[in-house]
Amino acid sequence: MRNRLWIVSLLLVPSGPFWDIAARDEPAPAARPPAETAAPAVSAARSCNRFGIHLFTRLRAERGNVFFSPTSVEMALAMASEGAAGETARHMKAVLHLSSTAARGFAALRETLSVADTAGQLAVANAIWCHAHATLRRDFLARLGSGHGADLEPVDFDDPPRATAAINGWVKRATHGRIPDLIAPGAIQRSDRLVLTNAIYFRGRWRDPFEERATTDADFQLSPGRRISARFMLRTGEYRYAESGRAQVLELPYADGPSSMVVILPRDPRGLEAIEREFTSATLAGWLARLKSRTIEVHLPRFRLETRYALEQVLPGMGMPDAFDPERADFSAMDGRRDLFIGLVAHRAFVEVNEKGTEAAAATAVTMRTTAMVVPAAVFRADHPFLFLIRDSRTRATLFIGRLSNPPG
Repeated sequence: MRNRLWIVSLLLVPSGPFWDIAARDEPAPAARPPAETAAPAVSAARSCNRFGIHLFTRLRAERGNVFFSPTSVEMALAMASEGAAGETARHMKAVLHLSSTAARGFAALRETLSVADTAGQLAVANAIWCHAHATLRRDFLARLGSGHGADLEPVDFDDPPRATAAINGWVKRATHGRIPDLIAPGAIQRSDRLVLTNAIYFRGRWRDPFEERATTDADFQLSPGRRISARFMLRTGEYRYAESGRAQVLELPYADGPSSMVVILPRDPRGLEAIEREFTSATLAGWLARLKSRTIEVHLPRFRLETRYALEQVLPGMGMPDAFDPERADFSAMDGRRDLFIGLVAHRAFVEVNEKGTEAAAATAVTMRTTAMVVPAAVFRADHPFLFLIRDSRTRATLFIGRLSNPPG
């Protein structure tokens, strides 16, 4: 399992706004991709990270748990941006932090991430779901194929339930059954012409597993005066760790690879909001750069989360409004016309953390909808008496009028 989603943060320039974390240590050694893919992959991952933290600042406004894959959302939207033009393209590139070589970067990132080993699994997949009658530009399809590794999957959007089942089936297989219904019933419409999907699946064993017999019940404080009982895992061992007067940062590595889980714990049970307000790529890099090995007694709750987001309600406010506006959207680089806009950005995510390790999956679908009115196919069955005319279209003269009440044999 070559999960490098976190290592890019280590390559950002560290800073520490209010984090009084003095201890510093060299980052843990990690397996490195080949030189020809390293720089582009890092660049693409940096874009994902910056976009992801920006998106988190929007999603965290809702109460309760938050869990999503910025890499999945970024990759799906980056595919859509390949077909954008004009102001729509400019907005999307700014929000997604895309460079002129973004396609090369995503190809390298996908190649770097999708390398399996005996310890676990990490897989990334993209697909293009195209209406059977849609005519997409060859250069657009070539960019999605070479830069994003997206397979072309013809589908009939005139039959929304069947189209939904086909896309959801692909996502379910790509996420090992963890995301069975990314697209909700009724979400696909007959006016849809293209759906771009991304799926990410991760499974990793802890380098140092927790013993199940050490797991016990304990209180988890939701807020002052509100507690619930949770199952807490316990292990004492050598971990990379940093602390300040306001927070503790712990890195839990997975086996035989560069992947890890990083936990940022406020010292004050009410202090998470303050940490979230200053959560940026730079502060994250600062926390990670200050980690050093020491013996830690770890108490971590077992948990399982499943989340669903309708990101078309969030992304316009992040700086790409035109892409969702039927009047202003410009995706002419897809099919040469100005009748497409983004209708939906559906995202689902799953994570389970237990004594053995972590399993996580996420999927994103971006639907490209046409502004043209789609009229359902009419049925014309001439199986009873009717009138008919024969006309000259040049002069509009009615040349013949007839009625057929009993067709001759």
